[in-house]
Amino acid sequence: MPMLNCLCTHCLADITFEPDQAGKDVTCPKCGMLTILSFQSARAQEAARQAQINKPESPIGHLIGIGFKAAGALLVVVVAGVALYTLGGSGGALVSLLAGAFLLLILVVLWIAFPIFVYFGFRRLEGIIAQIEKNTRK
Repeated sequence: MPMLNCLCTHCLADITFEPDQAGKDVTCPKCGMLTILSFQSARAQEAARQAQINKPESPIGHLIGIGFKAAGALLVVVVAGVALYTLGGSGGALVSLLAGAFLLLILVVLWIAFPIFVYFGFRRLEGIIAQIEKNTRK
């Protein structure tokens, strides 16, 4: 009996199965998630793999990286201000004041940006749920 191949809908691992098992739910041997066995052409499987590989990076990850860099810069400014203040320099108070203002600015930006991140996160989840519903209502 010829064997068929399909891709796991979660991790895109190849799953080999007999034709009489088509349409059944099975556990993926790679990721352990439930997936429906379905016959796909080699072209469709390759398109699914390429879509997963070429998925654009989330802008939230980029913004988190910027936030860590800003926090690191703030830490350097605070340490420099404390060092100047401790050594008796008059510039230490100014640097500490600037660091505090910078920290307040970061907090205000995060207070405004957080709901935006949540909104786009929910939009992404709605898209994933719509895709799951589309795939399961065949």
